[in-house]
Amino acid sequence: MSDSTVKALEEKILILEQQLKDEKAASDAALKASKSRQYDLVEKMEAKDLEYESLRVRLYRNTSEFARFKEQTIRQAGLQENAIMTHSEQVQSLKFLAEQDREWLVAETSKRIAASAALRKASHERVQTMQRRVSTGW
Repeated sequence: MSDSTVKALEEKILILEQQLKDEKAASDAALKASKSRQYDLVEKMEAKDLEYESLRVRLYRNTSEFARFKEQTIRQAGLQENAIMTHSEQVQSLKFLAEQDREWLVAETSKRIAASAALRKASHERVQTMQRRVSTGW
């Protein structure tokens, strides 16, 4: 083998080694970019997981707040209904008492009118009796 052939082969080896280094560097860069994208995707996934968890917690909190609100509203409606029923019962009781009082008052008034009329009649009879006695000279 001649020197020129050896030199050509050495140059070819150097070129091939350089190409191999370039391809390895490109492959490393692609791998690094792929890993970087993978890390970015993992970070995005973790961020989405945190966001999902946050939304889930907020939804749970809102659901439990709504349940408490609903329970409180039902309780307040029940209390209002009880208050209305109690008031209605009190009104009915007062109406009943007022009716009893009116009946008693009517009865008492009738008794007093009757007693007054009887007294007036008795008084009138006494006056007539006295007038008759006076007129007869008794």
